[in-house]
Amino acid sequence: MSIARIGEFHAQEGQTEALRDFIMTHVVPGIADSPGCASCQVWQSEDDPRRFTIIEIWESREAHRASVRQIPPELIQQVRTLIADPPTGGYYQPLFPPSS
Repeated sequence: MSIARIGEFHAQEGQTEALRDFIMTHVVPGIADSPGCASCQVWQSEDDPRRFTIIEIWESREAHRASVRQIPPELIQQVRTLIADPPTGGYYQPLFPPSS
């Protein structure tokens, strides 16, 4: 069964475009090219454009964790200069309607 990883990023004041570009240039390709990743979508809040949500669908939690271990430390340092708060997120399981 697949699992979703939903993560949220909050840009520092004046860094919204830079964070959006970083996510689209570095984060999404790294996620999408990882073994076990079925899809990756990025959403930007209408209420607070500084907030971004990334919804990833994975074959397993382990596949996601393996991809995170491949992130170069310099990219982690770079994103830290763009965000106001530490990223948040969690894993979610799909709910299916009961069979009739």
